[in-house]
Order: sequence, then structure tokens, then C-alpha cells
Amino acid sequence: MILLILFIGLFAISTTDACGACDTKHPQQHYCDADFAMRLKILDVSRESFIRGSNTVTAEVINSWKKGPAKGTFIFHAPASFCGTNFHVDRTYVVTGTKKFTDDGTKYWSHGSCDFGEDWDDMPAQQKKGFKSYYEDLCDDCDITPTRLASNIKVEDLENDYRDAATFWTPTNCYYNPHKSQAYNQPSNGEVEDCEDQYGLCRPDRRSGECSWQLTAEYEECFKHRDDYVIVSSGEFAITDVAQCDSLPNRKKRRNCRRRLNEQILEEEILRF
Repeated sequence: MILLILFIGLFAISTTDACGACDTKHPQQHYCDADFAMRLKILDVSRESFIRGSNTVTAEVINSWKKGPAKGTFIFHAPASFCGTNFHVDRTYVVTGTKKFTDDGTKYWSHGSCDFGEDWDDMPAQQKKGFKSYYEDLCDDCDITPTRLASNIKVEDLENDYRDAATFWTPTNCYYNPHKSQAYNQPSNGEVEDCEDQYGLCRPDRRSGECSWQLTAEYEECFKHRDDYVIVSSGEFAITDVAQCDSLPNRKKRRNCRRRLNEQILEEEILRF
């Protein structure tokens, strides 16, 4: 029994390490780095594969945006472990991957545990538009640096030309800090989004050529809400506007936030006189 527990523990640790070994990439960068990017309906997932540790996935091509067959059946190999995408028959996914060769020169298509694989129905509209058209046009213009850890660097110490940036994110240079967004996206609030993944499109300025996140209405609204929430909930930043309290998830927290801010304003007024 002890040996079994130890084995399970070691397996869990090694699997966790393997699952956590990927840099987090923005969907746009996934597209640009991949050999193929396709929208596929899964027809079959078989454990039989000439690639060790992989499943053979047979799919129907709905859209082929980057290499791969334009229509018909597409076969690729994906990890058999629970790391990466768990493909379900009759579901539709956006899948990226690479073209590889066996030792004897046989070509095959591979979707790795670090590649992009998302259920089409779960993807936000901006990501869908990106894969359909936008991403391809921008691959030669902009790079989005992948990341593995959350950055605690405040925007005041980053290159920033967006006046409304106040916490840990900026559109400038397509700065990407998804793990910090995830750190604040807890069940207790459920409202903080990873604005760059959900709404971000990294493109160059027509005049300067500098890349930044495109300031769409959806992106700016998400950005403001995230910054406001971090300001009022983290304690690392000064609350400057009572409206920032509206980002909190329930009435009690919003009321307490407004009270603290009003007390702070009153203290500052007393000190001035």
C-alpha cells in the first residue's frame, strides 16, 4: 500500500511538472508559430498510434487557415495523457500543431500538449476572428513574448504610453501578463478577465510601426474593469475614484470600499487645513 501511494505521488509530481512545462502563448502567437492551424470536427480518437504516448485523432476539416488539407479528412497525433487538449468526438476545435517526420522519413501532423487546442464554442469572438483572418496578416509584423510566470512589475516601471494603465498591464509593446490576470480571476469575483487573450489583437501602429494591443471598445472596457478591481482589492494601489469601487463583485464590498475612500478623502482634507 505504501509503495502504491509513493508511486501515485511520484506520478502526480512528474505529470504536474510535464503539464506545467509550457510557456503560455497568446492565441495570435500560437497561430504564427504553428505549421498548421485548422478548425476541425473530431470523428475518432484512437489509442493506436505509431507515435509512442500519442493518440491518433481523425477529424473532418471545416476550415484550414494554415497548411494542412483544405477539405476532407485530417489525421493528427496528440498526447494520450491528460496534459493538453482532451478531444471529444463530434465536438469542433481550433487546433494548431507542427509537421514532423519519423526516423524513416514518414511525415505526420502533431498536436503537442503546449499547442493551441480549444473547443470552438468556448472561444470568444475576437479569437475566432483572429484565426479566421487577422492573425495571418500580422505574423510578420509583431511578436508577443510568451511567459511562464506572473509578473509583479507595476506599469510605472514598464514602457507605457496608455494613460489609463495603472496596475500590472499596458497595451504598449503588446505586453503580455496572463498569469497575473488569472491570479485575480478567483471564484469570489468571477469578473476579472484576461483581456489580452479574450479581446487582444497585437498589431503595428500605421505611423510608428510599434506594436501594441488594438484599443477596441471591448478591450478597453475589460482593461478598465480589471485595473479598477486590482486597485480596490489588492491594497497595492491608491483608490482615486469612488467609481472604481463598482468593480467589486458584491454590494457589501462596494459599500465598504466607498466608505474607506470617503474616510481617506476626509483625512486628506483635514491635513490640508
